Amino acid sequence: MAEIELKTAPGDYRFPTTNQSRHCFTRYVEFHRCVAAKGDDASECDKFAKFYRSLCPGEWVDRWNEQRENGYKITNLDWVLGHMLTPLALQPQHNLLSDNTQQKK
Repeated sequence: MAEIELKTAPGDYRFPTTNQSRHCFTRYVEFHRCVAAKGDDASECDKFAKFYRSLCPGEWVDRWNEQRENGYKITNLDWVLGHMLTPLALQPQHNLLSDNTQQKK
């Protein structure tokens, strides 16, 4: 049976302390920026996915993904400073309801 080699995200000089919350969120943002720029099937984005998945608690990723699906976008990394469960980084997009949608109601 082949051995499984486990790897995590490499060290990053931007996050020298032991608290990796900001590192986790930055890697999550980098992944989604990469996918937005290069497409869903871009192999260049795979490393960012591996990094955030190895650093971030699953509950956080689930919540961020849910918020993104509900029309929120990532705008600010300062959410880490005391807002772990309700990130300020996810702000509503201005175009959630287009003018056409509002007129139909």
